[in-house]
Amino acid sequence: MVVKYDKFLDALREKDVSAGGGEANTASNVGTAGVGVYKTKVGVDLRFKKVNAGSNKITITDDVANDEVDIDVAQVNLSITASQVSDFDVEVSNNADVAANTGARHVAATIADSSSINFSIAAQEISGVVIPGGVSHNSLSGVHQDVNTTAGPSFVALTLSGGDLSIGANDINMTGIIRGCNKVLSASLLSPALVYAVDTQVPLPFVINAMKVTRIKVQLNTAAQEVAGDLKYADDLTAFTNATLVRAFDTTSGALDATGLSVSVPAGKHLYLDFDSLPNAAITFMSLSVVYDYD
Repeated sequence: MVVKYDKFLDALREKDVSAGGGEANTASNVGTAGVGVYKTKVGVDLRFKKVNAGSNKITITDDVANDEVDIDVAQVNLSITASQVSDFDVEVSNNADVAANTGARHVAATIADSSSINFSIAAQEISGVVIPGGVSHNSLSGVHQDVNTTAGPSFVALTLSGGDLSIGANDINMTGIIRGCNKVLSASLLSPALVYAVDTQVPLPFVINAMKVTRIKVQLNTAAQEVAGDLKYADDLTAFTNATLVRAFDTTSGALDATGLSVSVPAGKHLYLDFDSLPNAAITFMSLSVVYDYD
């Protein structure tokens, strides 16, 4: 119950505003189509239905700032199949672009084995295997005349000349040297100053076969110090008879990379490093690489 002023009676009176009462106003849905949002009125409360998305293909957002209810389509959730389009086949067949490319469509292909080759298909690849005995010797003319196809795979005779290679039962033995590819002779000196205190000449591996030095690379642990000396070879390491210079290994900023060399070292010689001066104690190691090929 509420108390209201009645202007006709010029007095206050009580009024019942329980369910079914309220002011004499209402709401309605207008228009000739669609679904209305108005539901009912209870007392003074006008009640409206909520706008709900029937699936994840629609989004509904309460745009408070603009006093709007925004409805949009969630394109990422749309999925239309050909069966859902009533005239899909008709539309495709009437499409000019489809008709123009009809000749480019693939058609079914049948592959049959022959007396010479067995074919197989995997995914989008076709492979063939030659049947042993199925390819005649004459059909390989100009490709290779020493292949025996009558009894399956076989080895072809191989003739080697010279004393460097020999053929065993199922292998090839190499007793000589391989020319034409780089080899590397490496050495590392820890604390070159201590090595220098023992001997200023440091031996490297003995040269068995004649070689040609093409590159010398030196790297120190620090760029603040340098080493100076020569890479040499001699007949022996006692008197260093016939000592011959290969190249100096003096560093700059703690490194040296001398390329484009072509210095021959005869077989039977001893390679060695000959330091010009005492290396600084701050040098804890010296890495040396000598790149060569057989001469």
